[in-house]
Amino acid sequence: MELARSYGIKNVVKIERTPTYNDPLRLSFFRAADIMVMTGSRYPAVYLAERTTMFQYMASGNAIVAESTLGARGVLEHGKDAYIIELDQPIKLAEAILELAKDEGLRKYLGKNARVKLERSYTWEKLAERARKLLESV
Repeated sequence: MELARSYGIKNVVKIERTPTYNDPLRLSFFRAADIMVMTGSRYPAVYLAERTTMFQYMASGNAIVAESTLGARGVLEHGKDAYIIELDQPIKLAEAILELAKDEGLRKYLGKNARVKLERSYTWEKLAERARKLLESV
């Protein structure tokens, strides 16, 4: 929030943690947003939370700015379905947000591609198929 204020960005909403990941109010905020900002962590313990958030952001169909973490790099592609920046680079994060804020076409392109990728590759059926193959290989 401080970063947004320092760059004069006024239309920012921080969505606080909710008791459940699919809280209707939280999901309605996701759908109403133009840019989803996915910050990351160097700590493996938050890997699952990052991936869950990433898939929720992809489902929203909105542009995603994501810090480059193992989870983000394993799914998202810079310039195709997300805007990826280096981890722990707040200035680059702000620049990416500003670039997307100014370019509606790019926002729509990235958001649409993220949603399509999610629908094609990360359905429960696809995930079950991957899990089955993994278990058979063990």
